[in-house]
Amino acid sequence: MSQRRRAPGVPFYYPDWLEVHEIERDVRAALREFGRGRLLDVGCGAMPYRVYGDLITDWIGFDSIENQGADVHGSADALPFPDASFDTVLCTQLLEHVEHPGKVLAECARILTPEGSLVVTAPQYWELHEEPRDYYRYTMNGLRYLVENAGLKVLRTCSQGIAPALGAQSLNLMMLHAGERWPLMRTWPVRAAKVPFYAVVNLMALACASLFRNSRDAMNHLIVAAKPH
Repeated sequence: MSQRRRAPGVPFYYPDWLEVHEIERDVRAALREFGRGRLLDVGCGAMPYRVYGDLITDWIGFDSIENQGADVHGSADALPFPDASFDTVLCTQLLEHVEHPGKVLAECARILTPEGSLVVTAPQYWELHEEPRDYYRYTMNGLRYLVENAGLKVLRTCSQGIAPALGAQSLNLMMLHAGERWPLMRTWPVRAAKVPFYAVVNLMALACASLFRNSRDAMNHLIVAAKPH
């Protein structure tokens, strides 16, 4: 089950803002341009992107049985739906947690209607999380290969958290976990005292973004793909 947040974004002073706000921005844009009709949210968590389903007629959340908020439960590599039953499939930050990502994407392709759209995101850099089910990280080349190997045509690619945001994000995660083995360091006052650090690091990353851009180094990737007619 995904432990993702209920809202699509987080405040500027959060330690993961540098990655999250760009993923939210690009998923929102993709859904508003390509999302339509009946949508399946694979690995839906709390379905935070549902607020952007302007052209979606039916939003269905799919997740493991542990997520009682999902509409349908099961395994993402064997989706319990007929062929060509959804116009849009959304799969965000799930592929690192599945044992067979190629099978998951093949299932997403199978349930898409002809000319239906897949919006998928996956990390290239992030700390271990939701263990022990944290298996993979993806380059854009690797993610694109998996999508195309599933029989889909790539329409758009973009990356989130391009350097120097990646380095700044690493600093925030370092501070987030600093001293966490001691109970005192996990209390709310100590956690709150770290907030100014996150805010300053996030601001510095924004200030440096135009000077030190490196598109070969990113935290995350998004692909929009379509099922051929």
